[in-house]
Amino acid sequence: MSYRDQIKARRRLMMLVLCHKLGNLVNCDVMHLSLSGIVPCTLDDLRGDMSWLVSQGLATMHTLSVEVQCMELTRRGAEVANGSNTHVGVARLMPGDLDSL
Repeated sequence: MSYRDQIKARRRLMMLVLCHKLGNLVNCDVMHLSLSGIVPCTLDDLRGDMSWLVSQGLATMHTLSVEVQCMELTRRGAEVANGSNTHVGVARLMPGDLDSL
């Protein structure tokens, strides 16, 4: 797996974990502010990964306006976020990940 793919997988995991910690629904801008210090990301990266997570059945997306998008976890996404399941393309939950947010 390339470095770029590892970063993507890690970012996707942290998106799921953050969403899970915030009650399974999070605004894309809040996600960007929260994750930018933990894993390299731009708002475009997050929106692309959000679309990917939706296509994989790990989340759903809610568009409140042109500028405001929110991600909500599915049951499968919550399982990946809490480490009880895994998914190809999403990093595995490691010790300390839940405490980093």
